[in-house]
Amino acid sequence: MNARQVATAVILFVAMIFALLSALGILRSKTNLAALHCLGVSSVMLAPLTMIAVMVDVGIGVSAVKTVCFMAIVLLGGPITSHAMAVAERRRKPH
Repeated sequence: MNARQVATAVILFVAMIFALLSALGILRSKTNLAALHCLGVSSVMLAPLTMIAVMVDVGIGVSAVKTVCFMAIVLLGGPITSHAMAVAERRRKPH
């Protein structure tokens, strides 16, 4: 393994830790809104970490451009989707 592969593995390991902690938070949540809050960690951290890992592994190229586009979609669409789910949950339950 060269230094580039080791760096990629470390970055993906950190991303995996964030994903596992987010999943544990979702499983332990008592309400849907608390679970949605735990989901925010993975939606904010995993896309940039994955993009960095791809760029470290393959360099700047077509794969990196595709990853940046995916990250932009996730980072821009994630809060909109989360807000829509939170509004639907709040409307479903009476005060």
